Amino acid sequence: MSTFLQICQKVARKSGTISGGQPVTAVSQTGRLLKVVNFVDDAWDEIQTSEDYWNWMRRDFTKTIDNPTQAYTPAALAITDFSRWDKSKVLSMYRTSYGTANEGPLRFIEWRDFRNEHLIGEINTKAPSYWSVRPQDNALVFNTIPDAEFTIRGEYIKDNQELVADTDIPECPAKYHKAIMWLALQMLNEHDEAYDASTIAGVRFNEALNKLCIDQLEPCVVAGGPIA
Repeated sequence: MSTFLQICQKVARKSGTISGGQPVTAVSQTGRLLKVVNFVDDAWDEIQTSEDYWNWMRRDFTKTIDNPTQAYTPAALAITDFSRWDKSKVLSMYRTSYGTANEGPLRFIEWRDFRNEHLIGEINTKAPSYWSVRPQDNALVFNTIPDAEFTIRGEYIKDNQELVADTDIPECPAKYHKAIMWLALQMLNEHDEAYDASTIAGVRFNEALNKLCIDQLEPCVVAGGPIA
């Protein structure tokens, strides 16, 4: 496991351009050390955004809703680190008074079709059976207005983690923290126009990223079964 500061120190050391154990902090740096810190931060951000559905960025949510409305934004569902919904996952719902024995899945419909099919004319008040995502505010929208207190459960993808404090720890599995170091080092070397060193760091980064993908992405499933 490596902290933000420790990753910065490893990048500085492997660059061969910074002496001693610097940086001693990742906060309020200047000059060359600021570049090291910024490249580590950029590398972590790039890794997080390189795939849509990293396992470590998945979050479950459960929320009881008792207000008679058809749409619920992430904020209304008490989600504070929201990035996007995972539409491939089941969103389920049950009448709170009945408990989970009454729980069932809701079918997802893409917004344009959902809007044409379920948002025209009078909206019924009853237990929903379909859902979609309103593009402008990422609200969950149901085909009906819930007629009682319901509990919904589902999954979303959290927003990128920012590394700020020295002790911040990247949220991906600790054994893959080296991927951040190698990408940051590659960025630093490219900035210095040290292309040979950049190529070596790039190879090491790709090796680490491939292992991270195998470990932290769900298998791709096709008609004949999962792709090995």
